Amino acid sequence: MGSAIAKRLIDRYAGNFLEKGYNIKVDLFGSAIYMKNVRIRPEALEFLNLPITVKYGYLSNLHIDYTFTSLTTAPIKVNIEDLFVIAAPSSPNDSKDLTPEQKEAAVKEKIQAKVTRVDVR
Repeated sequence: MGSAIAKRLIDRYAGNFLEKGYNIKVDLFGSAIYMKNVRIRPEALEFLNLPITVKYGYLSNLHIDYTFTSLTTAPIKVNIEDLFVIAAPSSPNDSKDLTPEQKEAAVKEKIQAKVTRVDVR
């Protein structure tokens, strides 16, 4: 039961970074979550908007300490051990072949993907 809840929370907050299928061990009484041998997703660094792609990423150990009774008020400690990332330059998009209208549409699509809520007054 506890590991299912922990898995959902990790998927929610770290799902953009971690590959699915990782092993998780939850110690509810000790208030800790342990993960070993987790692969990093290729698109993990996309939010940085850098011209790089993760070719291979590996996280040896992830240890999360928390206080269950004060989960929303006490600090949560996240210990990362042995994080390896091999990144390479992104393959260039063949933007030379795109018309100006296609380039504009691509930029608008990227902006709309980042903007989740806009209030116009």
